[in-house]
Amino acid sequence: MANLLVKDGADVTKYISASGAGLDADPFVLVRSAPTWGKNVPIVLTVTNGLYTIGDVVGGLLTFANAVRVSGGKSKIVSVTLGGVAALGYNLWFLNANIGTPALDNAVFTLVVADMVKSLGVVPIVAADYKPAASAFNVGTIKNVGLQVQAVATTLYAYLVATEVTSPGTTRLDLNVGFEYMD
Repeated sequence: MANLLVKDGADVTKYISASGAGLDADPFVLVRSAPTWGKNVPIVLTVTNGLYTIGDVVGGLLTFANAVRVSGGKSKIVSVTLGGVAALGYNLWFLNANIGTPALDNAVFTLVVADMVKSLGVVPIVAADYKPAASAFNVGTIKNVGLQVQAVATTLYAYLVATEVTSPGTTRLDLNVGFEYMD
């Protein structure tokens, strides 16, 4: 059994399992070949076009249905893309369940000790990640994130949290998270 490292057409690294030694008399034979390697989950956030302070939730709870392929399975976050009018800094907190006291848009994100077991990691989005579009829209992209996450069922959750005092200049942000299935 061998695990082979390959790249797909989008230059995303994938691991595939194969049997055999890879020689003429014993060629590699794929052991697992799934119809899909992962999923991109787009979410439109409805946000306040007003003041957010450091630590405020932007848009409320984010739900990523089928972020893992099987119940209790694992995925790797491979990319995060956030689009909006202003190029602003945020932290995207990933969780395997909602926090005990859910936070609404423009409320303080409070992670208490009992919620720590739900935390899967944080992906920072900084102003330097953004590129301006011709339409006065900015798109921030974080590639090769590599954060491994495990769900309780097949859904993951997140909160986008402001890292600066800011106003998004719009009532809509567009988020897209790329997941690579590991199970």
